[in-house]
Amino acid sequence: MNKLNRLVPAVLGLLAFIGLQAQGTEIIIHKAEVGSIVGHISAIDNDAFNGKENLFPVFTHNYNPGGGPGKTQTENLGMYYAEGMWSIYHESGSDFEVNSNYNVLYPDLNTGSWKHITTDDNSNNNYTVIDHPKLNGDPDAMIFVSHVFNTNGASGSFHQHQIGVSYLTQQDKWAIFNQDLEDMDIDVAFNVVFLAKPEDFNSYVHTVDGDNIDEYTTVLDHPKLNNNPDAKIIITQLWNPGGTAQGKYNDHPVGVYYNGTHWTIYQEDDTYMNPGIAFNVLIINDKDQTNSNHEIMEVPSLRIGPNPVQQGDYFTLGLYNEHSDVVTIEIINLDGRVVKSEVLNNQRVIVHRFSTAGLPQGMYLVSVRSKNLKAIRRIIIN
Repeated sequence: MNKLNRLVPAVLGLLAFIGLQAQGTEIIIHKAEVGSIVGHISAIDNDAFNGKENLFPVFTHNYNPGGGPGKTQTENLGMYYAEGMWSIYHESGSDFEVNSNYNVLYPDLNTGSWKHITTDDNSNNNYTVIDHPKLNGDPDAMIFVSHVFNTNGASGSFHQHQIGVSYLTQQDKWAIFNQDLEDMDIDVAFNVVFLAKPEDFNSYVHTVDGDNIDEYTTVLDHPKLNNNPDAKIIITQLWNPGGTAQGKYNDHPVGVYYNGTHWTIYQEDDTYMNPGIAFNVLIINDKDQTNSNHEIMEVPSLRIGPNPVQQGDYFTLGLYNEHSDVVTIEIINLDGRVVKSEVLNNQRVIVHRFSTAGLPQGMYLVSVRSKNLKAIRRIIIN
């Protein structure tokens, strides 16, 4: 994989926090900044989900949200709930990777989502059977899973294994399995998300083959993903698509990566992809949202530059304000928080300089609002 040292051009419509209106499911990008990390844990401090232990989130490592440079993540990962917040953590206990990013999907309580706990009765060898009426007898079900350390305040279990899902044809049930073939431990918990209405989402099975392999990546060729660095993707490894008799194991950590034109799934440890490996893929595309709280309008006169801008330098915002309205300008980080804002009064032609001093490197939204206009642009601080 050619890990880009350049940043893709800015595009309209990036929202750090969006809702899937079909079922109220929501996704965020979590960036593991220094302030969020304590040892092997990175806390997801988001007002929309704080205090909501009864959700069942799943997540995927995102190498480079929006394109550009990124961070690999070779650890086994899980989710953890404590002190009113969800977190992502290293199963090994090693220090968390600063500035790594994660797509985190919070399913609405009305969706097909639940917590599965392994027991002596439902576990055998390297797998645990999911006995659920929404899944039983459906080899084409779309399932996404993540390990979760604790359940409803109880003490939890680490799980030092890469996982996947498979369909057990003899039982007509789905299972979660350890890729390394080690026995499944008892009292291990997994969050499970099932797309009860896949037609409401962009989801499909991606199978690795000779045409889409590029060393340790496999290219996702999908119209909702191509040339769209701002798409959000959730993946889960799938052993046997459609319940086929023989599947492929892949005992390697995986993430998603934007290569400048296409999203890819890649092996975090640089091991080459093998044909036959498969993944359930869920695409969440800002452009598909029809009822978002963020209204995005094209304002041709709005200009921002330089973009990217060097950390600590200034960028200039230019705008023709036809109605001489009061204009509010906000800089918003990927957690949806306003980190800087200014109000400009009654100026027809706006040429305003913003300092990036004190802002960490990364991607931000610049929101411009008045009575007669509303627009969002993306800016990247190097």
